[in-house]
Amino acid sequence: MLKNILKLDGAQELTNHEQKTIKGGWIPDLSQICGYYVFNSTQSQCLSLSAVHQPVWNPTTRKCSALGTSTNCND
Repeated sequence: MLKNILKLDGAQELTNHEQKTIKGGWIPDLSQICGYYVFNSTQSQCLSLSAVHQPVWNPTTRKCSALGTSTNCND
C-alpha cells in the first residue's frame, strides 16, 4: 500500500491476502436476497445503503450486514 495513504487518520495496512480478496465497489443486489446478508464492504458503502436494508457495519471484520428485500422468500 502507498505509504502516504497509510498516514491518513484511521488507515490500516491490509495483508497481502486481504488485498487480493477485495472486490471494490461490489454491493450485492439486496432485492434478490431473503433475510440478512453479510458481505465485504467499506464503511461508507455499507452505511450508504437505504434504511430499508438496515445496514450494520462491523469495523473489526470490515463486513456489512444488510437485510435483503426480496418478495419471493419462502416462509
